[in-house]
This record gives sequence, C-alpha cells and structure tokens, in this order.
Amino acid sequence: MTLRSIVVSAILGWGMVAPAVGVELVPISRAIEVAQIPDWSRQEDPSDRLEAESFLRLGEEKQRLGEFDAAIEAWLQAVARYRRLRDFRGIGAAYRNLGALYEDLGRWDKALDARQKQLDAALSAGDDRTQLDGLNDVGGVLLRQGKFDRAVPLFERALNLANAIDSSVGRAVSLNNLGLAAMGLENYAEAVKRLEEAMRWQYRVADPLEEATTLNNLGAAYWAIEDYDNTIGASGEALRVAQLSLDRPNHFRAIDGLVEAHRRVGRYFRAEELLEERLELARILEDERQEMITLASFARLYETAGLTDEAIRFYGGAIALARSIDDLEEEVRLTNKLREILENGIK
Repeated sequence: MTLRSIVVSAILGWGMVAPAVGVELVPISRAIEVAQIPDWSRQEDPSDRLEAESFLRLGEEKQRLGEFDAAIEAWLQAVARYRRLRDFRGIGAAYRNLGALYEDLGRWDKALDARQKQLDAALSAGDDRTQLDGLNDVGGVLLRQGKFDRAVPLFERALNLANAIDSSVGRAVSLNNLGLAAMGLENYAEAVKRLEEAMRWQYRVADPLEEATTLNNLGAAYWAIEDYDNTIGASGEALRVAQLSLDRPNHFRAIDGLVEAHRRVGRYFRAEELLEERLELARILEDERQEMITLASFARLYETAGLTDEAIRFYGGAIALARSIDDLEEEVRLTNKLREILENGIK
C-alpha cells in the first residue's frame, strides 16, 4: 500500500435517485413490502399514526440513552405502522435513523440495506429533497466500505438532482462526496477539482461544520498532490472555522493537516506551535486518545528534525497513554517505532 493510499484511507475513515448504471439497489417492491400491507383502501386508523410517531420518538430517545438494540426495535415498529398508513416519508425517516445508527455501530451491511430502503421510500414518495439525501447516504455507506466505483454514479445522480432542484446544500454535499470518491480511487486531480467546486457552493450555505469538513478534505487532496502551500491554506481556513464553531473533530483534523504540511517543508517551529495547541485542547477535553495522538505527532516531528532524544521521550509518553486506554494495536505500533529509533541510534 502506498503512502498516499494510507493517507486516503485515514481521511475516509474520519470523513446521497433512481438506480444508477452499474449499481444494484434494493427494488422498491421488496424494500417497502407493499404486498404485506393488508388493505390500501381502508380508512386510516388514527391510532396507527400515533403509534408510528411514538415509536419513531422512542427510538430516538433510546439511541440517546445508548440502548441501541431497543432503538432499532422501536424504529422497526415505526416502519411497520407507517407501512399500514402508506406513509413513505415516515418509512424513510425511520430507515434514515436506522441507517445512521448502523453506520455508527460499524454494521455496514445493515447500514447499506437501511439506506437503500430509505432511498426507495423517497422514490415512492416522489420527494426530490429526500431522494437527494438518500442518494448521498447510500453512496456514503459504499464510500466507507471502500466501494468507490459503486459510489460515484450515485453521487453523480445526486449532483444532477441538486442542479435540477437548485439546491446549494445538495450541490455542496454531492461534490464533496465525489471528491472523496476520487481520493479513494487515487484520482487526486479530480478530487481537487470536485472539492474546490464543493467549497464554492459551501460558502453559500453557511454551515460551519460542513464548511470545515470540506476544507479539511480539500487540504488532504492538496497534500496528496504534494501542494503543501495550498494544503496549509485550506487546512488553516478549516482551523479558523472549527475554532469559531467549537467543532472539536475538525479542529484536531485541521491541526493534523497543517502539521504534516509544515513538517514536509521543514517549518518545524510552526508545526511545534500547532502541536502545543493540539495538546492543550486534548487535555482541556480530558481526551487521552487525542493526547496520545498528539504525543506521537510530536515524536514524528522531532524524529524528522533529527532531535532523537526528544523523539524517544515523546514516543515513550505516547506508548504509556496507549497502554492507559488499552489500545494494544497502537501500543505495539509505537513500541516498534521506538525500538527502530533506538536500534538505529546504537548502530
């Protein structure tokens, strides 16, 4: 695996139609299971709607409490009642929640199935806005599974739909996703083009979270083509936006992008300043994992700068934190790196 592919994998791990060519989606007839609904012509029972909405809210409450199995069961109960009502928007809302939860749990096959059914419901409802979301959501799961070729046609269809309904948000999201897919396919020039275009629409939307995320993605794309000045520009702007909006994940990520770019061009003092900011933030948040990551970044910086003693000291601190949070994989990786430095020093 090349260095660029490793970086791209890290980015995508952080990191929506009618069926497109080459992409198999669950047929509407199967997803909605129309045949199982006893009688479309009967008059709506008010209790069905009350129950459906109650189960939808119950699932959201159970999710907030961390009772994920109970949340899943509640949303499936909501789906059953919305089906009886032939309420495709309700069906889509329940499957959207299910898809998001399955993604959080890393249950990708379940997530893809739920997202496909969410999209099918949007198609049945004839709702362009939710169809656009569904296209990007299905594609997003494929993206996280590394199925970039299958994701691209969905994002392209989403972009066409966003243009048709004149949705700036839809354009920004779809172009960002196309940029990430291009990164996954190691087509970095295409990634830069898509992400630059996404930013033009993102500025119109005024959503700080999405703005910082897209800027960080753009910084990563510039880094992949070794354009470190533009990496610093995009990541620096992401840092500013994240700081103002108290967006901690993008704050950390922006610093990481800046540190790597400054390290590559030999601006070690600036990289050190940024890592000091990162370490302070991690300690304020009492986040030992982020503190461990920061210490490891300090170690790499000092190693690059030829300050071996400092590198050894910071690798030691990172290893201790990895042990403290029971991250055996990271502990082994850092220990091997430290051993490599020590052996080179002995030679």
